[in-house]
Amino acid sequence: MVARAREPTVADLLNDCQKSPAAHSRSAKLLWELALQEPERCLEEVCSCLKHVLLIEEYQAQAERIIRFMGVFASQRTEGHEEDCDSFLDELLLQLLAAASVKDKAVRFRTCQILGSIMDNLHADADLSQEVAEKMEEAMLERLQDKVPGIRLQAARVLQRLAQPDEEDDPITAGLVQLLQQEKNKDIRRGVLSQLAVSQPSTQAMLARASDVSEEVEQNADIGDLVMTALLDNEIVTITADETLRLASPHAEALAPEAALYWGCACCWLHKRAQQMGHAAASGSGASARLDQAAASHSLEVLDSVLPETTESFVNYIRQHVDMGRDYTFAACQLLQIAATCLDLTDATGCQAVTELVSDLLRRPDIGQNQSLLLAATELARARYCREEKALKQLTARVESKPYQEIKGPPQP
Repeated sequence: MVARAREPTVADLLNDCQKSPAAHSRSAKLLWELALQEPERCLEEVCSCLKHVLLIEEYQAQAERIIRFMGVFASQRTEGHEEDCDSFLDELLLQLLAAASVKDKAVRFRTCQILGSIMDNLHADADLSQEVAEKMEEAMLERLQDKVPGIRLQAARVLQRLAQPDEEDDPITAGLVQLLQQEKNKDIRRGVLSQLAVSQPSTQAMLARASDVSEEVEQNADIGDLVMTALLDNEIVTITADETLRLASPHAEALAPEAALYWGCACCWLHKRAQQMGHAAASGSGASARLDQAAASHSLEVLDSVLPETTESFVNYIRQHVDMGRDYTFAACQLLQIAATCLDLTDATGCQAVTELVSDLLRRPDIGQNQSLLLAATELARARYCREEKALKQLTARVESKPYQEIKGPPQP
């Protein structure tokens, strides 16, 4: 007689999940089966197992896998039992929230991390109870003031799912904006920006943070980039051809860090939008495709009004900023990014100018001490090579696609 296989326990499933992410989807399905059969017992066992994770202070791959699994579990509600699944998650979240304000900083951090993983992966139609939403809002707003930076960041991650940014008096948006304004840790500011929805109440704080580059140019450039991209995506900042000043024109002045950041983000955003709309138009049809094509053409028109008329003039404009010394390195790097992303690097004259620029930059005696300039120059060199290779492949494809024709000699007499 063949012995019946033992049903896996909660501990068995979590042990499998900490070994490999490949087990997450299957284990989530099995854990939901246990939760729906005996919810109280399953909840007790899950919380008991998670206590071991909460005590781990240092980075540990197994703990991180368990935390990611909790997000997978939250995302895979059993079809036909959505209400029961939501009720189970309500109880689980209440249990976790009880540990969010304990004295041990490792427990507070891991608790917020698990809450963030669950909230990030909840179904859009998941129905959290009002009790859970209110307690979570209260607990996480308190954690925004935690003395541990990582806990503040995880709390912001949890709150973004509950925020109602379009409401002028939304306490969560207000809390995130306050943290953004007061936070001294640049990594936390960057993280909060990624969680903060763009809205009228948050725009002023986001714009203020976009000027971080004037204080810590190289360290905070990505913060400004994130802000500007969000503002452009949400049409809070718009660019039109008749409002722009052509870069590298005879009357153009050297760019301050804020102006360089603006143009770097704006040009790259226009280029990306033109590509996205162009691809959408190519894959669509009818009125929708025509609208996408019009949007792509408009973006290219505005971009053309900003970029210099020739690649050589833009290269000279970059050289001007490089030669002005360290104070203009950030501006030079932004211009190099524009060149790598937006310029036509396939015409012979422009290609030669770019090649000479990159060569000169890499030969500078101080290039080893200027990592940002080195990376920007290397990226431009890579872009030039990639586009040249792509053009060559396209030419080869066109030649190879032509039907073979036998070459015949003159008719014999």
